[in-house]
Amino acid sequence: MPTRGPSSIGASTPATSDTLGALAGVLAGVVWLVLTPFMATTWNCDGVCTEWGGQPLVVRTVGRWLAGLGAFSPPVTSDPYFDYGRFFPLFYLLAIVTLRAFHRAQARRASALRPLARWSFRAALAALVVGGLGDLAGYVVGRYVTAVWSAGWAVEALSWLLAVPALITYGAATLRQAAMPRWTGWALVVAGAGLVVFSFDFWLVAYMPNSPLLPLAATCSALGGHLAACRAGGTAPVGGGRSVGAAASEGGAAEPAGPGAAQPGGTY
Repeated sequence: MPTRGPSSIGASTPATSDTLGALAGVLAGVVWLVLTPFMATTWNCDGVCTEWGGQPLVVRTVGRWLAGLGAFSPPVTSDPYFDYGRFFPLFYLLAIVTLRAFHRAQARRASALRPLARWSFRAALAALVVGGLGDLAGYVVGRYVTAVWSAGWAVEALSWLLAVPALITYGAATLRQAAMPRWTGWALVVAGAGLVVFSFDFWLVAYMPNSPLLPLAATCSALGGHLAACRAGGTAPVGGGRSVGAAASEGGAAEPAGPGAAQPGGTY
């Protein structure tokens, strides 16, 4: 009776990972876009501003429109800060899933991942996990315990101190690895640097954590779109954005993977 080998058992894993990563990446951007006007408007003017003209762009446009609909007052909500903020930990969860799927895709498509790529990815993932837990503590538990609210925000902010160098380094490692399109590496670099740059945003959103996480939200959406395109095309892009299928057609046949080639389910 024939038995399935390791390769056939894990055959569906890459496709599933790409699909989940694509969905998570797009949803991460959606979560940021939907929640930010509610959260920023609540913080900047308790939902109802005496002077809308002097508020950040998102607040004086979308926030003002939402206020007109009664989104910041009963019966819709009695505490908009926590009622809307409690959903933001979803952003961290979706970002983690996206980054994980992207890294798995990169591991499959590279001949061998360099240690810098592996360790910077792990550091970025750890930072996002800690940041998400801090956000969860602040917006969910902090509603009932003030000390937890303060501690949660502090933990989230401290996690960015690791996320900044980790994302920048991972982006640089992705560029050096040359297994994925170059823009993906630059997007990760921008996501890391953006945590610092957008902390000084006083014009667009002017609210933490949403302002610093804007570049990461955009990066997740872009990476999710890339994974979706790869999934739909059924090909694995190699350095420079070409697919394995395209490389094979140009050279007549794709070269077989060597002994050191990364395989699905390998070490990331």
